[in-house]
Amino acid sequence: SYTLVFDDTERSLMPQKEMMSIISYFVERRKCRVVLIGDETKLEKCPEYSEAKEKTIGRTVDTEPQHDAAFEHFIDLLKKKPTTQKFVRDHLGDISEIFKQSGLNSLRVARYAIEDLGRLHGALLDEHLKNADAIRQMVRTFVAISLEIHSKRLSPSDLIDRSNQTFFLASDEDNSTPSAFQNASIRYPSVDLSSDVLNDDILQEIFDKGIYSKDSLRISFD
Repeated sequence: SYTLVFDDTERSLMPQKEMMSIISYFVERRKCRVVLIGDETKLEKCPEYSEAKEKTIGRTVDTEPQHDAAFEHFIDLLKKKPTTQKFVRDHLGDISEIFKQSGLNSLRVARYAIEDLGRLHGALLDEHLKNADAIRQMVRTFVAISLEIHSKRLSPSDLIDRSNQTFFLASDEDNSTPSAFQNASIRYPSVDLSSDVLNDDILQEIFDKGIYSKDSLRISFD
């Protein structure tokens, strides 16, 4: 018999009742082995899933992503650019720490952040790379923001006026609901998300248009 694998089932645009009916058909009628991969905390919010699970799913197994091994693999993919690969690997400790603070389990999002950092490195000048303290602060801020953008918790427009957003969060001058950026700042207690090593305009260019401008980076660093 065949083994069928359904990945990212919580992202399916198909109604859960219809999806579970199809899976039930393969299991009961076609005698296939079926593996569902997904975030069950999200799936269980759908009544149809919880109801069908008892009839269709025989065994549930929790898995934990192997973050360290995955990060090493993502960095290995940068081997065609050895200087970039070394740069990212040199900051792996910071990347790993920030990913843990994010509370995310998506290795896909982690890979996007590492790829973003590789592109940023390619746009930096040698004179920038000599400033170790500024570079480390830049890496920590950039990776945290990249994780937030790719997980859809922030949008590029949320990066406007970061310093003032952080000021109002720290001063607690009003009792309004925190902005998306302020919530992100709370998630990363050891990262200054308002750091101006990369200014707001550069971050919006990167995350909204995919532009890594050497001229803009030089102005920001200088």
